[in-house]
Amino acid sequence: PRGFVVRLHILGDFYSVEYALFWASQLRKIPALRIFGYTAHPQRSEIGALLHFINRQFADRCVIRFSGQQDAVPAAITIDREDEAGTAIICPAQTGKSDCCGSCALCWATEKTIAFLRH
Repeated sequence: PRGFVVRLHILGDFYSVEYALFWASQLRKIPALRIFGYTAHPQRSEIGALLHFINRQFADRCVIRFSGQQDAVPAAITIDREDEAGTAIICPAQTGKSDCCGSCALCWATEKTIAFLRH
Protein backbone atom coordinates (compact mmCIF):
# COMPACT_ATOMS: atom_id res chain seq x y z
CA PRO A 1 0.00 0.00 0.00
CA ARG A 2 2.87 2.43 0.65
CA GLY A 3 4.65 1.54 -2.57
CA PHE A 4 7.67 -0.44 -3.65
CA VAL A 5 11.31 0.23 -4.53
CA VAL A 6 13.10 -1.01 -7.63
CA ARG A 7 16.88 -1.13 -7.32
CA LEU A 8 18.19 -0.33 -10.80
CA HIS A 9 21.38 -1.65 -12.35
CA ILE A 10 23.12 -3.95 -9.94
CA LEU A 11 25.47 -4.18 -12.93
CA GLY A 12 25.29 -1.62 -15.71
CA ASP A 13 24.12 1.95 -16.05
CA PHE A 14 21.74 4.25 -17.88
CA TYR A 15 22.73 3.60 -21.49
CA SER A 16 20.81 6.44 -23.16
CA VAL A 17 18.74 9.55 -22.59
CA GLU A 18 15.69 7.63 -23.79
CA TYR A 19 16.26 4.95 -21.16
CA ALA A 20 16.53 7.57 -18.39
CA LEU A 21 13.33 9.18 -19.70
CA PHE A 22 11.67 5.75 -19.59
CA TRP A 23 12.19 5.64 -15.81
CA ALA A 24 10.87 9.19 -15.44
CA SER A 25 7.75 8.16 -17.37
CA GLN A 26 7.30 5.13 -15.11
CA LEU A 27 7.52 7.36 -12.04
CA ARG A 28 4.78 9.55 -13.54
CA LYS A 29 2.58 6.56 -14.44
CA ILE A 30 3.02 4.49 -11.27
CA PRO A 31 2.66 6.60 -8.10
CA ALA A 32 3.69 3.67 -5.87
CA LEU A 33 7.01 3.22 -7.71
CA ARG A 34 10.27 4.35 -6.15
CA ILE A 35 13.62 3.85 -7.86
CA PHE A 36 17.12 3.70 -6.46
CA GLY A 37 20.49 3.16 -8.07
CA TYR A 38 23.86 4.49 -9.06
CA THR A 39 25.37 6.00 -12.19
CA ALA A 40 28.90 6.58 -13.42
CA HIS A 41 27.71 9.40 -15.70
CA PRO A 42 29.14 12.77 -14.63
CA GLN A 43 26.42 14.97 -13.19
CA ARG A 44 27.15 17.61 -15.83
CA SER A 45 26.92 15.20 -18.78
CA GLU A 46 23.72 14.96 -20.82
CA ILE A 47 22.51 11.79 -19.09
CA GLY A 48 23.84 12.89 -15.69
CA ALA A 49 22.03 16.24 -15.87
CA LEU A 50 18.82 14.44 -16.80
CA LEU A 51 19.21 12.04 -13.86
CA HIS A 52 19.85 14.98 -11.54
CA PHE A 53 16.64 16.60 -12.83
CA ILE A 54 14.67 13.36 -12.31
CA ASN A 55 16.09 13.10 -8.76
CA ARG A 56 14.77 16.61 -8.09
CA GLN A 57 11.45 16.18 -9.89
CA PHE A 58 10.68 13.01 -7.91
CA ALA A 59 12.69 13.81 -4.79
CA ASP A 60 10.59 11.60 -2.52
CA ARG A 61 10.62 8.64 -4.95
CA CYS A 62 13.91 8.66 -6.87
CA VAL A 63 17.51 8.53 -5.69
CA ILE A 64 20.19 7.95 -8.30
CA ARG A 65 23.63 8.45 -6.72
CA PHE A 66 26.58 9.65 -8.77
CA SER A 67 29.44 7.20 -8.26
CA GLY A 68 32.96 8.49 -7.74
CA GLN A 69 31.89 12.16 -7.81
CA GLN A 70 32.38 13.71 -4.39
CA ASP A 71 31.05 17.08 -5.62
CA ALA A 72 27.82 15.63 -7.06
CA VAL A 73 24.55 15.41 -5.12
CA PRO A 74 23.80 12.73 -4.14
CA ALA A 75 27.17 11.02 -4.49
CA ALA A 76 28.81 7.73 -3.65
CA ILE A 77 32.55 7.17 -3.36
CA THR A 78 34.81 4.19 -2.77
CA ILE A 79 37.53 4.35 -0.14
CA ASP A 80 40.22 1.93 0.97
CA ARG A 81 40.31 2.93 4.65
CA GLU A 82 37.78 4.52 7.00
CA ASP A 83 40.05 7.54 7.61
CA GLU A 84 39.67 8.48 3.92
CA ALA A 85 35.94 9.21 4.26
CA GLY A 86 36.31 12.92 5.03
CA THR A 87 32.78 14.34 5.34
CA ALA A 88 31.18 11.30 3.69
CA ILE A 89 29.21 8.78 5.75
CA ILE A 90 30.67 5.28 5.63
CA CYS A 91 28.09 2.68 4.70
CA PRO A 92 26.65 1.41 8.01
CA ALA A 93 26.12 -2.09 6.58
CA GLN A 94 29.86 -2.32 5.94
CA THR A 95 30.86 -1.19 9.43
CA GLY A 96 28.40 -3.38 11.35
CA LYS A 97 26.20 -0.45 12.41
CA SER A 98 23.34 -1.91 10.38
CA ASP A 99 22.46 -5.52 9.62
CA CYS A 100 22.09 -4.94 5.89
CA CYS A 101 21.07 -2.40 3.26
CA GLY A 102 17.42 -3.32 3.69
CA SER A 103 17.37 -2.38 7.36
CA CYS A 104 19.43 0.78 6.89
CA ALA A 105 18.28 2.73 3.79
CA LEU A 106 20.68 5.60 4.54
CA CYS A 107 21.54 5.82 0.84
CA TRP A 108 17.87 6.53 0.21
CA ALA A 109 17.36 8.92 3.11
CA THR A 110 20.23 11.40 2.82
CA GLU A 111 21.82 13.54 0.15
CA LYS A 112 25.17 13.35 1.95
CA THR A 113 27.91 11.45 0.19
CA ILE A 114 28.06 7.77 1.11
CA ALA A 115 31.50 6.13 1.22
CA PHE A 116 31.81 2.42 0.50
CA LEU A 117 34.85 0.47 1.66
CA ARG A 118 36.57 -1.25 -1.23
CA HIS A 119 36.27 -5.02 -0.95
